[in-house]
Order: sequence, then structure tokens, then C-alpha cells
Amino acid sequence: MNKILSTSLAALLLTLSIPALAAPEASKPSAAIAAAPAKPRPGVGIAAVVNDDIITFSDISDRFRLYLGGAPTPTETERKALEEKVLSKLIDEKLQMQEAKLLDIVVDEATVQNGFSNIAAQNNSSPEEFKKRLQGAGVKAETLLDQIRAEIAWSQVARRKLRPQITVSESEIDSEIAMPSVTAAPAAGAAPPEKIQPGETLVHIKQLVIPFSPNDPEAIITAKIARAAALKTEIRSCAAMDAKMKEFPAPGTKDMGLGALKALPPPLRAAIEPLEVGQLSAPVRGQNGVAVLMVCEKKQADAATASAMSEGQPASTTDVVAPTQGEDLREQVANRIGLQRMQKMQERYLRDLRATAFIDKRL
Repeated sequence: MNKILSTSLAALLLTLSIPALAAPEASKPSAAIAAAPAKPRPGVGIAAVVNDDIITFSDISDRFRLYLGGAPTPTETERKALEEKVLSKLIDEKLQMQEAKLLDIVVDEATVQNGFSNIAAQNNSSPEEFKKRLQGAGVKAETLLDQIRAEIAWSQVARRKLRPQITVSESEIDSEIAMPSVTAAPAAGAAPPEKIQPGETLVHIKQLVIPFSPNDPEAIITAKIARAAALKTEIRSCAAMDAKMKEFPAPGTKDMGLGALKALPPPLRAAIEPLEVGQLSAPVRGQNGVAVLMVCEKKQADAATASAMSEGQPASTTDVVAPTQGEDLREQVANRIGLQRMQKMQERYLRDLRATAFIDKRL
């Protein structure tokens, strides 16, 4: 029997590419809403034509300021690269809005304003205060609202056109759950795990990943790292981590189970080692996302546990916290598989729209 993607997934699409602007420290303005950055190259008139819509040089300038706000002044090469990425993003948004219009999808303005309010809250501001801070940095509030509007429209397009095509079979879920974890036996032909000695530190870790694309502007990646850092104020227990993981069911978000601290990759080990149980790590940047990790158990291995784990078997002591089991785990796995599938389908959908569109760049 096929397991249909959870209905909560469509709402989660909104978190994928709307940048969460960096939250300010108490003593100084947010890095993302600091002094106005360098302007892109001057220009007037039309920068691109996308079917029946146009993108102006003013549009590029406004979005450029939004993405770069507070960052160091870019070099000439960096500026040109960012301009190209800004234009590419604006073209995609035009195509997304055009497709939504063809499907008679109308974005509710209250939903757009709610998205803006959420970003303002991430910056410890009310919507009105946040608008003033944007204006103070030379950024029109409508620039961010336009991006939010396009994101919502595209998520609704995906929900109508793509989501009905996505099913995750029970066998796929079983296969995913059966994949080796940090406590599982090594795959055939793999090097055996390093022997665990009694007294060595064991940690039970849960990992949450906020994804980004390596092609995203650095300002967006920086904003997502800031969002990950802000989670420290929201996640103060393993129960809170479980709830937050359901909001971010991206590839890599998972319960990693109990394992030896020394077996973790160096970046994760460095982030985990100083933590006590219930503490969240600082953000760890990877190639496709930024991770935060929660320590849910930390102890010294006794002789029985060390022997069992050295043989590649889960420890059998009663105080070991096992990874989530049952329907909650199956639902998380189904959502993760479905989200990966949805992302790939959206990318193909957008590529097809680009391929059939009339696009005239004049930048």
C-alpha cells in the first residue's frame, strides 16, 4: 500500500527559499539590515523580458540590496555574479507567477503579510518596525513581499500539480529505516568500526538541517545560518527538538541514535563535544545545508555497551535512548522521501518553464 505524502509538507515548501534575515544582537542593528550596501551597476529601463512581463534595472537593484544587506562591499567580480543570480531569481519568479495565473491560483494577501510577519519576528521586530529597518537600509518592503508572494504562489502550484503524483511506498520506508545508522553494523566490505573501549564517551544525537543550494547567493546562505543560530532560543530540550524536526523534514534531519563521540566527522565532533544533555550546537555549515545538533544523552560506555557497539550492534542497556520508533518514525521518513521527490520535480518543472518561455536578457 502506498503512503501519501503528509499534508503538512505543502506548507513546509515555504521554508525552502524565503530567506530568514539575521536576528539582531541587543546592542547593535541586525547584520542583514545594517547600512545600505554597495549598489549594483547603474541602469535604467528594461533588464529582461519574460514572456509578457518585464524586469527592470530598478527591480534588480532593489533585490540586490535585499540580498546583500549588511554584507561587505563586493568585489567587481562578486557584484557581477550576484547581479546574474538576482536576475535569474527574478526570471524564475516571473515564470512561477505566470504559471500560477494560468492555473487560476490567487495568492491570499493575508498569507503574504503573515510570511512577512514571520520574517520580522525572526529579526525580533514587529512588521512595522521591520519595514522601517528595511527602508533605513535602502530596501523597499515591497521587494521582500514580492519574493514571499512568488514563493507562496509556487508552493500552491506544486501542491496542485505535483503533490498528487507523489506517493511513498511502505517498502521504500522500510528500506530507508533499514539503512545503517551510527550504531548499525558496517556494510559488507566496509572497514570495521574502531573498537570502543569502556569509559569512552557515547552520545545520542538528533540533527536538524536547514537546506540551501550551493548556487544560492551568499547572503541567503548567511541568512539561513542566522536562522539556524536563532533556534537556540527555541529548542531547549529533546522534546522541543523532536517538534522542530517535524518543521524541517529536509534530507539530513534525523535521529542519529547513540554512537561514539570519536566516530563523528571532525566538524560534528567539534560542535558536539562541549555540549551537555539538552543543549543545542552552534550551526555547522555543509555543502547543501546548515545543521544544528542536540545532545539527548551523553555517558561513558560500560564494558557491556562497549562490547556490543564494537561488534556493530545497538547497545542493549536499558538506559540507552533508542531512535524514534513506530508510526512517528515512518511518517518522518515518508515526509523526508516525499520532500526530496518534490524538490526534484519542482526543479524539472521550472526547467521546463524556462525552456518554453520567451526570455530576453538585457543586463
